[in-house]
Amino acid sequence: MTIQNLQLVNILVLVMAGLIIGQTLLLVLMSFRMAKQARNLDESLRLLSQKSAQGVAFAQRVIAAVEKMTPELSEVESTVEKELTTFLKASEKADQAAGRTIDLLRFELGKADSGLDALLSKFSQQTYAVHRATVHPSMRVSELIRASLKILQRTLSREKKSPASYGPEKETFI
Repeated sequence: MTIQNLQLVNILVLVMAGLIIGQTLLLVLMSFRMAKQARNLDESLRLLSQKSAQGVAFAQRVIAAVEKMTPELSEVESTVEKELTTFLKASEKADQAAGRTIDLLRFELGKADSGLDALLSKFSQQTYAVHRATVHPSMRVSELIRASLKILQRTLSREKKSPASYGPEKETFI
């Protein structure tokens, strides 16, 4: 099969390639951005965890010193322990919230990817429909013109030959 409108096909292929490259660039940029946010979040959580561990270690030293000095301060120990537990629960909640945010970002990226895929699929279908609408009718018209020219050539070539030029087997009786 020969392509009648090669320039249109080339343009449509270039447009499709451009859209695919654009989608790829968008996905790469979004992936880099999400990775950067995840690294920043990881660094923040690591620092928070280090500070929490330092705070817990300090609190344990203070509690140990207080226990040595006065046995009456057991209430202070339980209060500090409760506060530390509350602080650790808050940091766990922050970690869970960050995890949910990352999951939401992944979900949104998946939706964006599927939306872009659907858009490109529709564009491809429309391109194929335009291709069919432009190429097939022109091919039919071209075939009709060729057939007409062949019939015309046969007709003209028969008029030039005289009936005597045909052999006795080729005589036509009316």
